[in-house]
Amino acid sequence: MPVPGAFGGTTALPTTTTWSSSSSLMSSRRSTRRRKFSPGKFGFSTALQACCGAGGQGNYNFNLKKKCGKQGASVCSNPSSYVSWDGIHMTEAAYRKIANGWLNGLYAQPPILKN
Repeated sequence: MPVPGAFGGTTALPTTTTWSSSSSLMSSRRSTRRRKFSPGKFGFSTALQACCGAGGQGNYNFNLKKKCGKQGASVCSNPSSYVSWDGIHMTEAAYRKIANGWLNGLYAQPPILKN
């Protein structure tokens, strides 16, 4: 079955795939939602506050006019304990937890990697 490729063109998917892209997408959304509402269960101290930012509305450490990397923005001392890197993207630690869940079966059944 041809599907759009990342850089144009198409990619053929194997016909023996036992999982659907829609169920996998939902698993990914569920995994992100779980991290936001239960960060402690996944080893994070905070879910909604950005590690890199500069003040802004509420306690989110996000300001559209002072984005991460710009003058006035600062970086937290322990990024691996945050889910949000800059208020838009997740941290490497959050992406790593999601990838491990996909590869080892927490969010994909059957697991992508077999032990």
